[in-house]
Amino acid sequence: MARSAVDQLRASGVKAGLFRPITLMPFPVEQLNRAAAGKRVLVVEMSNGQYMNDVILYLDRKRPNLVRLCNRMGGVLIQVDDVITAASDLVKEAF
Repeated sequence: MARSAVDQLRASGVKAGLFRPITLMPFPVEQLNRAAAGKRVLVVEMSNGQYMNDVILYLDRKRPNLVRLCNRMGGVLIQVDDVITAASDLVKEAF
């Protein structure tokens, strides 16, 4: 879902990227910080935000308020439009 959303956002002119960790333990701290340097972050997950909390914890930045969550729980799958809407809202926020 996230990859399709990134493709559609890029096609509409939004500079979007995707960071997909292969492992969560050990947490890919250096890779995440390189990918997110100076950027807003939208965490897409199928849970209640636990991974977003890890992202905020490991990001080396002074403004963790630039991290947002797009999630679903209970077996309800995230739709591409949900990710696009959340990303578009994040882009519109003051930086």
